[in-house]
Amino acid sequence: MKDGSEVPAAAERFGDARDDVMAAASQAGYGTEIHRVRSPDGENRLFLRLQLPNGKETRSIFVFEDEAEIFKEMDLKEWSYLGDYVAVLNRATGGIEALLGVLPRGVASIRYLRDLPGVEEVPVAESGDRIPLDRQDLEEALEAAGQSGVEEVAKSLRLRLSSESSSITLELSEVSKELRVLGDRGTSDSRGLLSLKISGSITERHDEALQVLERYAHALFFDMDVRFGLAFNIVRTPIRGDHPRLRRPRGRSQSPILLPRNRYAEEAASLYFYGRSANGMPLLQFLAYYQAIEFFFPSFWHAEQIRRLRNTLRDPRFSAEDDGELQRLIGIANGAGKGTTSERQQLRSAVDAAVEEDDVRLFLESTPHRLEFFTQKNALVDVPHVVLKNSDSLRAQIANRIYALRCRIVHSKEDGGIAGAKVLLPFGREAGRLYHDVELVKFVAQKVILAGSRGRL
Repeated sequence: MKDGSEVPAAAERFGDARDDVMAAASQAGYGTEIHRVRSPDGENRLFLRLQLPNGKETRSIFVFEDEAEIFKEMDLKEWSYLGDYVAVLNRATGGIEALLGVLPRGVASIRYLRDLPGVEEVPVAESGDRIPLDRQDLEEALEAAGQSGVEEVAKSLRLRLSSESSSITLELSEVSKELRVLGDRGTSDSRGLLSLKISGSITERHDEALQVLERYAHALFFDMDVRFGLAFNIVRTPIRGDHPRLRRPRGRSQSPILLPRNRYAEEAASLYFYGRSANGMPLLQFLAYYQAIEFFFPSFWHAEQIRRLRNTLRDPRFSAEDDGELQRLIGIANGAGKGTTSERQQLRSAVDAAVEEDDVRLFLESTPHRLEFFTQKNALVDVPHVVLKNSDSLRAQIANRIYALRCRIVHSKEDGGIAGAKVLLPFGREAGRLYHDVELVKFVAQKVILAGSRGRL
């Protein structure tokens, strides 16, 4: 029991089908937890949480009383989650099912199948069971629902795709009762939602099933977008935990809001707010904030060259009659052009000019999870981690990290981009881990826009 109180005897835990679910889960070797929560009226309520397999990891899910009968009917040991998708594998049959969304945002419903060629109407029992596949299934569903007659059954839509040259069958249809509960969507608010079902793959392995799902889903969705303008995608599990966008900023200023005084570069501000508007699209957010920083590259780099030229000219040893000294001046001046200077150097110059070392440290240490993420080796492939006690400044380290991520996003070539760096894909697993780095580049963009303000309004 999570609140530390004594766990009741098994027969007294819930007094409903959840007791059977917990016993089945324990028999399968899956972790179970009982949570006691006090409701507003003072009543103690018990909740069951299961830990189900997801490859080498696990994913937790709450089992509610109105869903327990469905869980009870399932052979839990045969079910596995697939990656960070709202998707499951039935290892007994090799069947795969994934909940679908429709871009730009939203969960897809079966209405998106209307008017598509090859879509058929199928009857659905009022009891909410899975869509019957033939008349025998239909009659059984009718009998279970206490109904008679095909005419009394609600209609749904289904698109089934198969080929004589392949053992794989794809189906777009209403989400099954199993995915409704395993997908943590609830049994009442998920009816009519659309899922992709894949059969014929005959695999029990998580990684193989995940590859089958992604390979066929991406191919099908691209073809459908090209032909019909329907951009489906596989819904991912929501990010939970220490997510910066889900928490109010600590130490929010309580000082009164004043009339704005600074005039900011409109181009950079526009790019910044473009990044702010791209929630749920971390690669687009990252690039928008990066471009806001990039806008000031010439300003900060030229300022550095002017400082070096001024120091050289002020040196009493400088002689305008010395060709060597003049060549050194020419070298400094030539370095001021963007075309002759690396982008990494210009980014480092902007960070050094706009961000204080202590500000970087405060940002990194703002939450334990953030600090752990940035200091973790290989949290992101080919992206350097931060070392707090290092000869390089924190400013240099975050500049290198931002630049490495920028390269992985921008250089999306088949050969892996520059220096063989692995391409960072927008719907890949790593993209779901970018929220701290998005916050980092946003933080730097704020500092750079402030430092590059154009005087008073």
